[in-house]
Amino acid sequence: MDIFMRIFGILSRQLETLEQKLVRFSVYSLEDLSLYYSREFNCRTFRSMAVQRDGTTVVCATVNKGRDRLEVISLEERRLRCSFRPKSNKKQKKDVLIRRLISMPNNSSFVIIMESESRGSLWSIKTKRMLRQFPTFSGIISPNGALGIYLSPKGGLHIIDMKNGSVIRTLIDKVAEVVNDTKICFTPSGEHILYFNSNQQTLNAFRVSDGTHIGTLRPHASLTCWTCDKKNNSVVIGCQDGSIITTILCDEKSRYDTLKVVALLPSRRYLAKHLNIDVPDFPASPGSNLMNLGAVTTAVSKFKQLLSSDQKCQS
Repeated sequence: MDIFMRIFGILSRQLETLEQKLVRFSVYSLEDLSLYYSREFNCRTFRSMAVQRDGTTVVCATVNKGRDRLEVISLEERRLRCSFRPKSNKKQKKDVLIRRLISMPNNSSFVIIMESESRGSLWSIKTKRMLRQFPTFSGIISPNGALGIYLSPKGGLHIIDMKNGSVIRTLIDKVAEVVNDTKICFTPSGEHILYFNSNQQTLNAFRVSDGTHIGTLRPHASLTCWTCDKKNNSVVIGCQDGSIITTILCDEKSRYDTLKVVALLPSRRYLAKHLNIDVPDFPASPGSNLMNLGAVTTAVSKFKQLLSSDQKCQS
């Protein structure tokens, strides 16, 4: 079994003052919960660490003499592998302010340093050098590491090429309205992009290959989170009122059996009949028996009458 399957890490605050912020990174074994590795370091602000693709290399942002540094920790060797100060230019010796660290999903030797919400750079932890800059990048990467997303502060949504940082496709042009809160991500297969607009309260789906807008969903309540299955068929949405919505991502161009998947739903039997698809008979659950509908309706009406009578007595 690999080492990353037998350990887990915790990042905790040890000291927080105006002059110093101290963080402890502790790694424990899953077998007996014994301490596997521990290290303390100073930081400018409390931020997450970047766990590389191999699962045994961790990159963290530290501060030494008022300057940001990168520390590369090898959990397999239980030691600090290297530490360096990222500089954008050796001649100018301009320091890079580390706002966030992002690991590359396709290479364990690369890490992305986000200097702001829309600007980053790609670094090699082996050569300790900057490989390329991303002047328009929002820190969202596709599962294969080839594409990225740029969410413009003015309202635009673009797909960028991670090889050169250029915009290759525009999904949404500049809009006049200001978007206060947005959530955006690639699906696990990398074929689609899900984008939530808080102002319009809509979840939009785009096809990555050509940038086509394939659908819009307006939930009954404010959306808080979502996740997709590995087959890229269903999207499970969590709403602010505690409800859960399951929807199907319909894209006939990328999946030819989309209509068949929709037709097999219990609420879409008419589509199965129209397409001449044989639908298996599922056993009915006790709560779905229509014979009990009258009894349930009577019980609900009595409960409402009791509530109204109690409110009248209190008034």
